[in-house]
Parts: sequence; structure tokens; C-alpha cells
Amino acid sequence: MIRRDKPAVAAMTQFPFEYGWDAGDEGTYTRSRFLANFNHIFGNNKKIFRETNPTFYIDGKSFGLTDEEDASHYGFVKTSTGYKFASIMVEP
Repeated sequence: MIRRDKPAVAAMTQFPFEYGWDAGDEGTYTRSRFLANFNHIFGNNKKIFRETNPTFYIDGKSFGLTDEEDASHYGFVKTSTGYKFASIMVEP
């Protein structure tokens, strides 16, 4: 992620990708919209993606990371081929 390799991150992402930036600004991205919004999704310098062993939480069948700096939640799902990045939700 540090290299900001958009195609590599998109290959590890489940589409349609769910997002929620604020009340009323929610929906899904296609692969092309995900790539167009890549910088908005990951910000300029997210410390959470530089951590060697980030702490994931488990909620039923979903897994996630929470960035305490901006209350963003990065969701992942388990697929037959591994884990896929599936959503981002930011609390107001």
C-alpha cells in the first residue's frame, strides 16, 4: 500500500465496493470508480497501512481495521481465494 499501487490494491478488492463517507453519501464503487477515488479512500498518509501488524477486529464473518485518527473502518471479507477489501465507512 505504501507504494500506492492502485491496480494491485484493486486486484485485492471485492466489487462492488461499499462506501459511506457521511450520512447521505453512501453507495458502491465499480472498479473504475474505486480507482478514480483511490486517494480519497486511502488519504495522503494513512499510518494504519504502514503498521507491520495492525490489529483486526472480527464481527461475525467480516474483518476490519479501524483508523482512530479519522474514525474510518476498513472492511474485509473472506472469499474462496483469501481475503478481499470490501468496504470503507467513516463515522461522522
